[in-house]
Amino acid sequence: METTAAAISAKGVPGSTDDISRVLTEHVAAALRSEIQWRPGAVALVEVLHDADVQQAIVTTSPMNIVEVVAAALPAGAISVLVTEESVSRGKPDPEPYLLAARRLGVEIRRCVAVEDSPTGLQAAVRSGAAVLAVPCDVPIELAPAWSRSDSLEGLTLADLHGLVKPSAR
Repeated sequence: METTAAAISAKGVPGSTDDISRVLTEHVAAALRSEIQWRPGAVALVEVLHDADVQQAIVTTSPMNIVEVVAAALPAGAISVLVTEESVSRGKPDPEPYLLAARRLGVEIRRCVAVEDSPTGLQAAVRSGAAVLAVPCDVPIELAPAWSRSDSLEGLTLADLHGLVKPSAR
C-alpha cells in the first residue's frame, strides 16, 4: 500500500501517503462490504473447521479495517484471531505474524496449518514452524519440500489439513 500511495502522490494527488493509503483502504473495505469474491472452497473450509471447533486466524499484510470486513462476512465466531500489518513490527516474510497468531490462539505453532498463496507468505509460514499448504492464486507456486500444495481449497477437509501436521506435533 505504501508503494501504491507513493506512486499516486507522485502523480500529483494531494495529501500525504498516509492519507492516500487510508482513503484507498476505506474504498477497498467499502467494496468488500458490497461483495466479497471468495476463492472457491474458502467459505466451506472455514465452516467445516468452525463446526469441528478448530480455532482459526487470518494472518495477512492487509490493514485491519479490510480484514475486519472479511472476517465479519464469515460465520460468526469462525475467526478468533486477526493478525494484520498493524499487529507486528516485522511483516511477512518474517515469521512474526504467524508466531503471534499461534500465541493468540494459545497453540504451539507446529500444531498449526498455514494456508498461503504468495511466495512471501510461504516464507513466513515455513520460517514460523507451521505446517504449510500452498494454494496458488495470482502468482504461480511450485511444490517444494517445505510445503504441500493444492490447486484449490475446494473439497479440502479437516482430515486433509490434519494430515499436514507432523505426527509428533499432533
